[in-house]
Amino acid sequence: MNRVVRVLVFVVIAAGTIRFADAAVTDPELSFGGNSCVPYNGGTAVKFYLQGAYNTGTTSQTVLCPAPMKDPERLTGTTFAPVWLYNAGGTFSCTLYAMTVDGTVVGAKSMSTTYTGHQALYFDGPGTSSEWGSYVYVCSVPPSSYVSAYMVFEG
Repeated sequence: MNRVVRVLVFVVIAAGTIRFADAAVTDPELSFGGNSCVPYNGGTAVKFYLQGAYNTGTTSQTVLCPAPMKDPERLTGTTFAPVWLYNAGGTFSCTLYAMTVDGTVVGAKSMSTTYTGHQALYFDGPGTSSEWGSYVYVCSVPPSSYVSAYMVFEG
């Protein structure tokens, strides 16, 4: 009887893993923590904590937050792409780029905020993308502020 239970547990886990993998392939949503971002031009004031890419400096720092395409043959770009942030003060700005595999920009959308506190910038584009390309947020992060997370929903 114990052996039958172990076999059933294995079958259930295997079936769940296959179903989860199938959902991951067909789900158009990509989400990343802010600690997936990298400093631009070696910005040493950007530190990575649980809350994300944090600017410990006294001037704004630029971070690049990459997001590979989930469906590399889909050319409709993004339909919805939020970035969550904390702004301690100043202008927090981000541009979402859609790029080809060689880095050529095929679409871009920019947003900024001067409000302080936890918030999100909700992008509705860019509406184009390139086969096998990628997306990247380029954000200017004010002092004592951070990118906490970002997502890309492909069209």
